[in-house]
Order: sequence, then C-alpha cells, then structure tokens
Amino acid sequence: MRAVSNSIHLPMDPESAIGLFLDENHLQGWWRVEGCLVEPRAGGVYTLAWEVTPEGLGYVTSGIIEEVGAGILRIGSVVYLNPRRPILGPMTLAVTAKTIAGGCDLTVVQGGYREGPNWDWYHDAVRNAWPVVLSALADYAGRDGR
Repeated sequence: MRAVSNSIHLPMDPESAIGLFLDENHLQGWWRVEGCLVEPRAGGVYTLAWEVTPEGLGYVTSGIIEEVGAGILRIGSVVYLNPRRPILGPMTLAVTAKTIAGGCDLTVVQGGYREGPNWDWYHDAVRNAWPVVLSALADYAGRDGR
C-alpha cells in the first residue's frame, strides 16, 4: 500500500512538537481545524473536522491513538469522511519527532492508501497538502516560540 511522508525541522523539543498535534488550540492555530475531539492516550479518539457549518461538517479525519508520548503519535484505524466521496479507510498516521541540534526533526507518514479513483484522488490531495500544512506548522511553532 502507498504512503505519503514529509518532514520539517522545528525549533522545539520532540514532546512540544507532538503536543502541537494534541491540543485543540494549537490544531486550530496551525492546521485550521474547526472542531476536534482528541483523547491523548493509547486507545483515545483522534477526530478532526474542517468546514464546520450549522448544516454539518465539510470533512473529517478520525482514528484511534495507538501510541502517544515524547516524540511519537501513532494513530490507527484512520478514516476520512467527505460528503462528496465514499468513506476511505482504514489508514494510519504516524508523527515522530527526533531531537536534533536546535530543535527536532518532525516526520509525518500517512499510509494505507488502496487503489482506485477515490483513493488516487485522496492520495494526491494528501501528498499536496502535507507540505503546505507542515509549512504552516513551522511558521506557527517559530512565531509562538514553542
């Protein structure tokens, strides 16, 4: 199965970097998440929503946290819901942060993409989105001095 992998350098320790993926205020600040439910523990829910309106949710990514700690966030059973597409999943999302001079290197790997037109669309969308999203994360982390 296919995967998408991207990395950036952040001016912070790995624990703080992973924390940016676990706190609603941070998720709103850099990822523009409009609603979320995150239980930062193994077995906890990890659900993020965008384009939230009184009529409903534009799109949602949801999964179960398999591992969380200093330098690691691994989410399994990830599903993607979009009213214009079939439900896609299950997938995986792994975020790792390793100490390096002046901060940490953070890597995001999203995998489990299958074959077919909807999977191809989603794979391409994610492949194009992660560099933009991680750039926003780096700007946010640098701006806020985390």
